[in-house]
Amino acid sequence: MEPGESPQECVVRECREELGITIEVESLFWESKAVSADGAFDLSFWRTRMVSGTPVLCVHTELAWIPVCRLPEYPTFRANMEVIQALLDAFSDGQDK
Repeated sequence: MEPGESPQECVVRECREELGITIEVESLFWESKAVSADGAFDLSFWRTRMVSGTPVLCVHTELAWIPVCRLPEYPTFRANMEVIQALLDAFSDGQDK
């Protein structure tokens, strides 16, 4: 986050900078803490809605839209495993689309 920036403002800015899209933050989905070789950090996962633009690769080399049920097939940081399970639970219980 930039100095003086809220977490919501940060996710909007990052999506604009890294994907070229404008999003609206709807609500917080998941929070957790993690530790890596670089130190401790907080993770926040937000429910958002894309309001304009088409995602383009401004920073990253790959982009894919995948069903939530396939998330475990993709390599990820160990710290993301809790939120992936929360997503699987939310979608399998019919709480989300």
